[in-house]
Amino acid sequence: MLGAMAETLKALESQLEIDASEILSKYSAHAKSKFGIWIEFIAARGGHSQFITETARENNIDPVVVASSGLGGTRWFTLGRVSHEIARKAKLPVIVISSL
Repeated sequence: MLGAMAETLKALESQLEIDASEILSKYSAHAKSKFGIWIEFIAARGGHSQFITETARENNIDPVVVASSGLGGTRWFTLGRVSHEIARKAKLPVIVISSL
């Protein structure tokens, strides 16, 4: 039973990666055609601040754009925990967009 569950989870992860890539490709094409700007999206599992800041540095990404739901409790009232960490640690320009 665990083997079947693991296979199902693996298939779901693969499909989510495909779906994310397709959605991000559409946004990228729209930004280029409508606004004349080039955007490169990186879809990755996890989304933790350390991964995002390291990836941004390694790929010379400028600016880093992240969304914040602001749902991390009163301590993170204006920024979510991950977006706050990125803004604090990135040492690159960071744009935080509220997704509320």
